[in-house]
Amino acid sequence: MRAENLQEVIHATPLRLCLADGTRVEVIHPDFIASPPGSQTAVVFGRDDTLKIIDVGLVLAGRDWRANPGRLNLAHDERR
Repeated sequence: MRAENLQEVIHATPLRLCLADGTRVEVIHPDFIASPPGSQTAVVFGRDDTLKIIDVGLVLAGRDWRANPGRLNLAHDERR
């Protein structure tokens, strides 16, 4: 995913980020993710005070499971 695309989906929370290795990272609120504009790194904070540092290039898709649990709202990165 491009950094600009992540900035677009950050506001659609709760959000689940799907990573290239199959990991899913939940973002429960926009305040729980930090990624400066243009950065290839994001930090996601969990409910239990944990944090995950994510390479934005490894994010394949973002899913807002409130609107439609089975539908991705951001397709795979088109740079390939």
